[in-house]
Amino acid sequence: YQRRVHGDKYSCPEKGLCEPWRLSLFTLKDTLQLFCTSTQNPQVAIRDAFPKSIHHYLILPRLFDEITNSGTLELLTPHHVPLIEAMLLRAERIIHTLPHSVKIRTGFHALPSMKLLHMHVISDDYEGSHMNKPKHWNSFTTPFFLPAEFVLASLREHGRLALEVAPLEDLLKQPLSCPLCGTPATSFGGRAHQFKRLLEHYRTRCTARSIMDNQSNNGSTRGGEDSTIASCHTIPSCTTTTQEENTRV
Repeated sequence: YQRRVHGDKYSCPEKGLCEPWRLSLFTLKDTLQLFCTSTQNPQVAIRDAFPKSIHHYLILPRLFDEITNSGTLELLTPHHVPLIEAMLLRAERIIHTLPHSVKIRTGFHALPSMKLLHMHVISDDYEGSHMNKPKHWNSFTTPFFLPAEFVLASLREHGRLALEVAPLEDLLKQPLSCPLCGTPATSFGGRAHQFKRLLEHYRTRCTARSIMDNQSNNGSTRGGEDSTIASCHTIPSCTTTTQEENTRV
């Protein structure tokens, strides 16, 4: 990517100009490659600098090509199946360290806002410090979030992912609702408080969630803290903030 400045934007070959924060993961690229040469992990796990849940990690590949640099899922081919499989295995290592009561989802945003291929490993509590916009909610609780297994199956069976941009963009703008019981946010009063009350409903009052939580094996653990995540989190660029961080999905 040419880092040629046009006002407050950079040049991106496939999309013209884009905001600098969309290229934030590229600031990690060289550091991650150097870091990983001394480990046996072909993929790198870092904590999301803008977490949408209590547990929110990103899995990034150590080796990059033009397609993974773009982060565009539609450009993936069967050649990338081993890469996605390896990213899933890295995610499993993280999941193994968490309590069994923590429900984890692994997947990709259908239309990622940031360049560089990255897989989300996220708990379904959505209590992260940066879950503060309706589109953040919809990006993880609607089909906009593609499970990693779906991406793998599509590449294996069809050789590609066929995604329709317009309907996917509409998912981010659709009315908010509880993903478990379907209760619309409009039932929680005035518009100014709907998002906050929806979060409260989902986290503490949703009957469907209470049933699921009661079925969980509370208190048991899968393992200890994954030290390789902690090491990656010490890379300064992982926590670099941007002026427009709240516009990110």
